[in-house]
Amino acid sequence: MLMDRFIEGLQPDLQIRLKHKNFHLVEKLIDKAELLAMAMEEAQTRSRIHALYATREESTSSSELAPVVEALERLTEKIEKKTSTHNDEIQNSLALMKKHLTQPQVKFNIPNPHYTHQPHAFRRNMAFCNFHNTWGPHTEEECATKAMIVNDKCNTCYQIGHRASYCPTIKNPKPPPQG
Repeated sequence: MLMDRFIEGLQPDLQIRLKHKNFHLVEKLIDKAELLAMAMEEAQTRSRIHALYATREESTSSSELAPVVEALERLTEKIEKKTSTHNDEIQNSLALMKKHLTQPQVKFNIPNPHYTHQPHAFRRNMAFCNFHNTWGPHTEEECATKAMIVNDKCNTCYQIGHRASYCPTIKNPKPPPQG
């Protein structure tokens, strides 16, 4: 419906050429109509130029034809400028579309500008915990696990103050640090 109304509003020469063609999108119809209009204008310009040269070869003075030639040259330049502008717009649109396609559409990890990454922050502050018998971010005095199990009873040696997993009677596979 919209395409039919658009075709009806065109020049009769363009209507004849576009009426029986099928277009899936209105944009394609508009592009085709613009290209056909420019081609028809160029054909008319060329026929005028040929007619001008044909009449020029006959007995016409060049001073009479100079304004006509100048007008035809300006018209030709205008048509060429329109086509080049149209092609430039198409190239710019395609470049913009390609740019949008290459950009990621969704970002899941947005970096915090106030956060500075410290890759070895925990390694720099390492201390040996005698309770865990490992290196960690705390010492035995600061060990939260030891403070939590002060009143627990060991199932191995039945003493109060530690659990079976931390029993001193079981041989611990990790040796204490040297030095």
